[in-house]
Amino acid sequence: MLPDLAAVDRTLAAFREGTHLINSSTVPMTVVRPSELIVVTGALAVLLLADLLAVGLGLTAWSGLPLLGMWAPAVLLGFPGDVWPLAWTALAYLLLLALSAAPPGARSDRPRRVGTAVVSAAAVVTLTLVAGPAVATLPGWSSVRVPGLGSGAVGPLRLSEDLDLRESLGDRSGQPVLRYSVSDAEPARSDSDDPLIAQSPAPPTVSARLVGPLRAFTLATFDGRSWQREDADSLVGWDPAQLLSSDPALLFTDPDPQAGVLAQVDIEIAGLREDHLPVATFARTVVVDGGWQYDPLRDEVVGSGGTRAGMSYQMLVQVPDLTADDLRGAPVGRFEGVEQYLAVPQTERSEDIAQTARDVTAEATTPYERALALQTWFRSTQNFTYDTRVAAARTDDAVWDFLTSRRGYCVQFATSMAVMARSLGIPARVGVGFLPGTSQGDGTYTVTGRQAHAWPELFFEGAGWVRFEPTPAVQTGSPRSGPTRS
Repeated sequence: MLPDLAAVDRTLAAFREGTHLINSSTVPMTVVRPSELIVVTGALAVLLLADLLAVGLGLTAWSGLPLLGMWAPAVLLGFPGDVWPLAWTALAYLLLLALSAAPPGARSDRPRRVGTAVVSAAAVVTLTLVAGPAVATLPGWSSVRVPGLGSGAVGPLRLSEDLDLRESLGDRSGQPVLRYSVSDAEPARSDSDDPLIAQSPAPPTVSARLVGPLRAFTLATFDGRSWQREDADSLVGWDPAQLLSSDPALLFTDPDPQAGVLAQVDIEIAGLREDHLPVATFARTVVVDGGWQYDPLRDEVVGSGGTRAGMSYQMLVQVPDLTADDLRGAPVGRFEGVEQYLAVPQTERSEDIAQTARDVTAEATTPYERALALQTWFRSTQNFTYDTRVAAARTDDAVWDFLTSRRGYCVQFATSMAVMARSLGIPARVGVGFLPGTSQGDGTYTVTGRQAHAWPELFFEGAGWVRFEPTPAVQTGSPRSGPTRS
């Protein structure tokens, strides 16, 4: 606490240690004393610079530049800052401008005004200390909510193409992004003249749950912290009556009622501004107006103009009757360009992640059983907790940080399963889109920004991309029986 002859050396050593920690850490970094010293010193330097401009040089308006500079790191690094510090700083700046513009008569009365302000502040503090505990005990006080800033929807939602595992999710928009209806596209079996068809088991009930989530795009490149989006190499047109699918055997073929359940999906866009059309992960036809094209490599419908409020489009989704037995013995799939779906970022914890994957799947004997073991491990509430808040980074590998903290939301779950599957030699990617939404009771469903979701997809020979759901049921609901193929 008391300075001595070695105080300067200790301070410089702390600065050097803090600088090293800042340079070697990722945002948000763990707060330690050396980094606190640098932050506090920097804030003090900003205060002195603002004081020099406003008081020493009389350039009050220019004192806002160093104050604004305190938010430059958050802006440049792309991390959100709390609105209240910015609001209080802006208020102080406005008061400083008002004081500098006060007439001479008001300046001569400054001692009286300062005294009044000090007495008033002391009275407020005293009243708070005396009355605060009593007011806090009143019934219903805990239910009073302080208004927040910037929590409402300010425009159409757009899905992020750069998923960062280090960012907390925060409040999500409750505004509708799209509405749709699902109906059976096949005649009822009981109406058939064929007695064999009429007596056969009834098909699954056609619903949003059967159709599954609506995927806008997929991500394949991961650097240990975030996913990066790559532009499509080639886009093509398509016949609206034919299927679009990542499975070459189904691509540009006619829908087949014998290959699965056919579901008619009619969608209307609300508050969504997206260059990628949300479509079912299963093979589907797409009827949409405008300049939309198809990316066969990523199985995405892409448009230069994007979606707009009020636009509508239709899909005929072919939901395959795919069971676990169909995939249990399926080998790992291989295709042209598969290397990017097997790449694992090399970090200090890469081998630890791979070893964890081997431990979790030790009793599995086939690739699909290993994938199921990973999904079960992640979905267990004894192992992980769904939480929209993300702990501060501790290593250079965001997946390892998640596996250590055991808390996160869909991006952490999907990414971790994809990376661990890749470490086991199974091609994997992350799909981004929306959960089925909320039923309105009349066969229609509403999807809001809260249903934005990410999930892993793994590739198996003969089945193509198969969707898994490692995120716990608290967000995604109970898993659909059987695997789901894209």
